Amino acid sequence: MGGSDSNPKYKIKDFWFRIEYQHRGSPHLHGLLWLQDAPDVSNIVNASQEEMTKVVQYFDKLISTIHPNINEAPVPTHPCRKKLSEVVNFEEDLAQLLNRVQRHTVCTPGYCLKKENPPTCRFNFPAPMQESSDLDLTDKNNIKLVTARNDSRLNKYNAYMITTWRGNLDVSPVLSMKALINYLAKYVSKSETRSQKLINLMKAIISDSDQNKPARHAIQRMFIRTCSERDYSAQETCHILMGLKLYSRGDRKLLSINFNEGVQSQQIKKDGTPKTLSLLDQYKQRKGKDKEMLCLWNMVKFHKVTNPDKFNIIMVYPSVKLKTSKQDNEAFYKQQYLLFVPWRNEETLQGDKSWEEVYNNNLPLIKHSQDNIMCMSGEPDEDNEYDDYEQEVLAREQWMAVSNMRPNQETQEVLLGFRQIDLDKDWHSATAKYEDLGGIPYLQRFLNNAKQDSPKNTKTNQQCQFALTTEQLKIVELAQLQLLNLKSQNKLPVPSKNLKIPKKVIVQGKAGTGKSVIVSEIVRLVEAELGQGSIVVMGPTGVSAVNVSGCTIQSKLKINSRDKKNETDELIPLKGQAAHEFTQAFENVKFVICDEFSIIGCSLLSKVDKRLRQAAGNFDEDFGGMNIYFFGDIKQLSPVADCASYSTNRQSVQTIRGKQMYDDMDATFILTKIHRQNDAKFLQALNNISEGKVTIEDYNLLSTRFTYVLSSHEREQFRNALHLYPILHQVHRYNKDCLETLQNMETKEPVPVACVTAKHSNTAASKGTISNAGGLEPVLHLAEGAKIMLRINLWTEKGLVNGAMGEIEEIIYNENAHSSHDPPLVLICKFPSYKGPYLDPIKKTVPIIPLTRSWMDANGVTCSREQFPITLASSTTIHKSQGLTLTNAFVDIGEKEMSPGLTYVAFSRVKSLSGLNLAPFNYKRFKSLSKSLAIHRRLAWEQHLQNIQLDTF
Repeated sequence: MGGSDSNPKYKIKDFWFRIEYQHRGSPHLHGLLWLQDAPDVSNIVNASQEEMTKVVQYFDKLISTIHPNINEAPVPTHPCRKKLSEVVNFEEDLAQLLNRVQRHTVCTPGYCLKKENPPTCRFNFPAPMQESSDLDLTDKNNIKLVTARNDSRLNKYNAYMITTWRGNLDVSPVLSMKALINYLAKYVSKSETRSQKLINLMKAIISDSDQNKPARHAIQRMFIRTCSERDYSAQETCHILMGLKLYSRGDRKLLSINFNEGVQSQQIKKDGTPKTLSLLDQYKQRKGKDKEMLCLWNMVKFHKVTNPDKFNIIMVYPSVKLKTSKQDNEAFYKQQYLLFVPWRNEETLQGDKSWEEVYNNNLPLIKHSQDNIMCMSGEPDEDNEYDDYEQEVLAREQWMAVSNMRPNQETQEVLLGFRQIDLDKDWHSATAKYEDLGGIPYLQRFLNNAKQDSPKNTKTNQQCQFALTTEQLKIVELAQLQLLNLKSQNKLPVPSKNLKIPKKVIVQGKAGTGKSVIVSEIVRLVEAELGQGSIVVMGPTGVSAVNVSGCTIQSKLKINSRDKKNETDELIPLKGQAAHEFTQAFENVKFVICDEFSIIGCSLLSKVDKRLRQAAGNFDEDFGGMNIYFFGDIKQLSPVADCASYSTNRQSVQTIRGKQMYDDMDATFILTKIHRQNDAKFLQALNNISEGKVTIEDYNLLSTRFTYVLSSHEREQFRNALHLYPILHQVHRYNKDCLETLQNMETKEPVPVACVTAKHSNTAASKGTISNAGGLEPVLHLAEGAKIMLRINLWTEKGLVNGAMGEIEEIIYNENAHSSHDPPLVLICKFPSYKGPYLDPIKKTVPIIPLTRSWMDANGVTCSREQFPITLASSTTIHKSQGLTLTNAFVDIGEKEMSPGLTYVAFSRVKSLSGLNLAPFNYKRFKSLSKSLAIHRRLAWEQHLQNIQLDTF
């Protein structure tokens, strides 16, 4: 675009456009440009300040809202009529163009003013002035480019393009995958306005016709078919007659896969000669080892493609949908297998099994292939950033929906919770069995009553059941020395008089090095010497807390999560009764243990320090002078919305203080002996991954666990395994698929699903995010037998923590409730991590009831949501899996390292290589770890830890 062939103005690597002819008959082009030198914005929400600055600088060169001269006097000749060659003063010409075609000068009802009080412009004009461009977080948690602005009514423009085009031309950056898809879907599928003239003509003919004439039916049918057609302007007619395109797919081909059995069709070349093989036949007869493991979809996708970035667009005929009736779905399962699993001879695929069985045996591979077609990262709804500047507000009428339907088009699938099987279910049958216990009120009070009756502390001082290794003993011996120091009130034995005993200690060790064993032994020693309540064990998440039989940092230290709308980085000291109760709780505490320190960010560490100073009443020493241990593995995932211990970012005073405290630790112990995994090659591969030093040998080892390499028997072992994905979109999709295919273990029939809509205090509350509502979802789809995860800490000491995995046993409704619009009152669940009193000791169940969470939105409206604190969990994100130890797991690491440590955490959840079933990934994805700046920074900080490693004392 622009410049010369050898030196173009913009280096475009891909494009798409569609031309729309509006009411005035003039063309309106909607398009997208992919530029070669554009920065990667796929993970911009988590980008560093440096990366965001680069994005802003890049788009500043392309997009502007700076007016060179708002007061530029109009000229007799309209600037759009002037040729570029006639322009003398380019700055004056640009100012005149902007004033004529690029300013939103007046807001009017029926065009841009919304019916609100007061009325507001749907294009957000007038816009506030802005000294410099910046990236801003919108109310919907999306990133938006706010350009430097000196004109409140000026729309975004590109100076080069608008002076060349000489007409209105709006430019916006694409900052997310969902924004891109929304834009494409909106303008690819946009219907043209219907023809009013044809409608009037039809009415006139019908009114004048004699109903007894045989031609009446033919005339009516003809005009019924044409009444929703549109008018063609003279310009559009000429455009079509000249053979010009009304759209472009960016040089991509549209190919079809035809599964119609018994229908013979032949493709004809331009010279009239027939092609001998269909795409389906070409796939069956494919040659070459590189194509052997290609599924049909991927082979057609890249069929005769010279540029790998521009793959073919695929249409499948017929497109078979999954139906409610089980016996009618064989065609669907067969088509899915043929599309997404490598095969050669169709006749040998099924054997004596049904297509559903064949499909289920290959489900992980099918889902992985489908996810690679299009994958959005679970992003929130986008702000309407791409509304056309000139677009008129047109209501979508019923005729538009009808006219877009193809013949025999399948109706939209019935939503879960509203299928016939869901509505026919007797949801009240489970309630009766609990009447003798006290019915629903008893179930609702069960957990609270159990908490009140449970002893406050049930810890025992049993001797460690495992023989500690030499490196483990060193840590325990330091704890013993610290105890001796406390007991003797700093009067140490003579050999230790000149020794400074470390108080702030990091214990670094990979998964499986026995950190939890050391924690248990230190707790036992301290409580044996100083009594109950002398040591506090905490973790930054519910899972990490329960792994060490502790509590969360936030709950123990009274640290509230930061409100993103009213964020104050500084921790406010506790006051009054809250302060008194807090210091009383820590009166005897001398030791503190924090687990999973890799996800304790610098800001959170600073807050831990402040709270412990207040707890001890000692404001002169770090952490109030307490002996504090930080256990974890720095190679694992970094904190969310906080700076890691090795980060160089300086976001606030809190993070700077926390970073300094991490750097000033007294001593480090590094555990090297791994007890969890025994496979030396697998261990070496994990170590190389953690350090970004991966080799082709590591890749070849892991590729033996790719799902398509495993036998059907091996894949069957992973049928109920937890699936780990890098992004939330994949998690939601797999969980939904599992719920739809869930069967009763005895009858093998589909399980009814309940749609549980949360109760909201107002409209604003219903629009709140899951994060706003403290982990409560607006809508849940639940079924008996569904795997779930707790989203909130209900009883940390007994294992009901955020991240605890479980299963729904029964769903309890009020006797007068209807599942289609009334929510259940209680869920009877099983959680393997739960160690408290059971509702049913044999089934080990516990009742879970809805909780209410309140918040204030951006407009100051108080909102609340009532919902069950759970989410579906046949799969979870790799972030959520940190701290879990699994026998086996299906793992998809995605196309890129979304967060430092993601690949390492995903692979190290299992005890052995045979416990992995991997979604295939290429060596380039694997090798990219070596280029990670975060890994290099972490390795540098690990060297600092080694420098203060404590061997003797």
